[in-house]
Amino acid sequence: MEDLTRNFDVLLEKANRLFELSEVKFRQDRNTFKWGLSLCATPINPGKTVILGINWGGPVFGDNARYSVQRRFPTKEEFLNDYNDGVYPHIEKSSGLISEFLQFEVGAVEFNYTNVCLFRSPNVSDLSIKEVRWCIPILKELIELIEPPCILSLGNTNIVYLEPDLKELKKFTEAGTPHVGYSGMLWGRPFYSVPHPNARKLADEVRHKIWSSVFDIQSQVSEEIS
Repeated sequence: MEDLTRNFDVLLEKANRLFELSEVKFRQDRNTFKWGLSLCATPINPGKTVILGINWGGPVFGDNARYSVQRRFPTKEEFLNDYNDGVYPHIEKSSGLISEFLQFEVGAVEFNYTNVCLFRSPNVSDLSIKEVRWCIPILKELIELIEPPCILSLGNTNIVYLEPDLKELKKFTEAGTPHVGYSGMLWGRPFYSVPHPNARKLADEVRHKIWSSVFDIQSQVSEEIS
């Protein structure tokens, strides 16, 4: 546990140094916002699945909410308090599918949650691709620290940022919808990506079919991306 905490602290320090040099830090200071950064929303659970979002939220214009730079990983109880307060609606909306395809219950907090971009902002559009990609090496180190059996991205926007590191990437389509899923390998581990839970005009039945395709690559027709 001591080594885990020490390694986590090293990653936090690396992330903080990047944040201090980022354009998003400059913009928030100029506008007297305080968005900060985070590495994870759950405790570090070694050997458990990593779920990826895109970026942490931040206060919008006129919002008095303030965030600080994360200093430690949360406890299970802290994550569950936030989860039950509606802080992670995209995870809640996906909880049934996570249980079905990944075989664990979100409420047990036996998984890891983080984002591809570690910097907070109200919207991902507030960040440049450069800033997001700055975070990728730290994310990779975090993944290597956890050693998960697989990685699940809730939202296909992450493909844009992760594609240089993705291997054997396959795209899964479903008739009647533009929404797709992906599977591949990321840093030597199985990687899956599904439409964001808030994706528009995506019926539950079609969403389930996409998840089924992504997690059952042997029996589904897919398009390999070169």
